[in-house]
Amino acid sequence: MEENTVLDATLEIKVIQCKKTPKLLADFADVLISVPCPYDGVANTGDKHMKFVPEHYLKIEYPNDSQMIEVPGHYVRHDFFLPEEKRSAIARHFYVNKHSLGKKVVASVQILRNDNGSIAINIIETFINVINPATNEIVDIKLPDPQFRIAMRPLKEGEVESLKLFFVPGTKNCIEFVPLAKRVKD
Repeated sequence: MEENTVLDATLEIKVIQCKKTPKLLADFADVLISVPCPYDGVANTGDKHMKFVPEHYLKIEYPNDSQMIEVPGHYVRHDFFLPEEKRSAIARHFYVNKHSLGKKVVASVQILRNDNGSIAINIIETFINVINPATNEIVDIKLPDPQFRIAMRPLKEGEVESLKLFFVPGTKNCIEFVPLAKRVKD
């Protein structure tokens, strides 16, 4: 965010303290994701742990610097609660259209390890705009073909972290990017 940017006074500023910048572990495109539907108290359906986070500013304070970023409204789901640390091991941030809740989407996915060891997974829904060259207008929206899916599963004995396999801190679980089989077109 530029130094002279005027902030929107209606947005909350959340402050977090970090010793160092989160480490990007992986950045995958075209991942098939199942998006949980938030809990509906009237219908008594949905995921009680899926919450909406309104648009806000995030001020990240490092030992010798700070940074302010604008975070769009999104949904978050915390997984693998670690009671001794009073936090979750994973926070999945879903930057998806409201109409995608409870459905499968294709998304770009970033895996980051925070300075406390927890994992943040940023899931950003992707579309391909089909543009009419004559009018330069969007005439259709398509989903890219998914290349991977995410599996959260127990670790198998002897497994090591890799470019597609990440350990969940404080647990005996992992996150794996599983390649999807190519479909043969007739």
